[in-house]
Amino acid sequence: MTISFRESLRWLPSPASEPTLTLVLTTPWSHYLDLRLLPPSPPSTSPTTFQTPLPPSTTLYWGHAGTAAPSASNPLATTWRHTLDTRQPVPAVESGINTVLPDGRVLETGAMVDFDDGRCKEYEEVWRDEAAPRGAAWVAETVGAETVGAAEGPAGVGVGAGAEEAVGTGGMVVRIYDWCQALVVTRSGTMAGRWVRRDGAWAPLFLCGGMTEEVPEWVPVGERQEWAGAVWLTVGMREGE
Repeated sequence: MTISFRESLRWLPSPASEPTLTLVLTTPWSHYLDLRLLPPSPPSTSPTTFQTPLPPSTTLYWGHAGTAAPSASNPLATTWRHTLDTRQPVPAVESGINTVLPDGRVLETGAMVDFDDGRCKEYEEVWRDEAAPRGAAWVAETVGAETVGAAEGPAGVGVGAGAEEAVGTGGMVVRIYDWCQALVVTRSGTMAGRWVRRDGAWAPLFLCGGMTEEVPEWVPVGERQEWAGAVWLTVGMREGE
């Protein structure tokens, strides 16, 4: 289980930079949710910046979710299988080699598509992982075509009955300790959100596509709830503070 903040991205042989605020939440059950948010100007990647609400002109550069698993042949390698992706058809698979640096940060290397030019390139990413000291984790997924309300959600995002019949559509929401992220991909558009908990209250940092400001309820595994225009099923839960 990890809370991972990206500090830099390097497309070899170019210098490293960081145009986004990228956060990945990975659960104890191997679900992950990766949101890469593009603010109007290059951001600082300090902990304070990540906890600050983003300007309204911030956009979702790339969002994807699915499962993450270590490689059977290489203990340093991780494979991410995308079941939701805002940029490419699913299922999509990518792999990276993770090396722990002397200062505790993680260097990830591999090859992936640079969506700015459409080319597959070798890359290096540096990540800072934050511990979840009290171990709370929760994940839910949308349930088939069971949705709430009309066929069109807020801001024209289609979340009505039958929307998830399209390949690669659906939703996932992950909460780990003080962080929560959600991604919903449909044939009509995308909803996404990022929240942080301060003094016991959840505050939205980024919302797009008509995503609701409130986080979902922390309901037990196997239970369903209506949230963000859809029906969600809890598929993983670990109690914590």
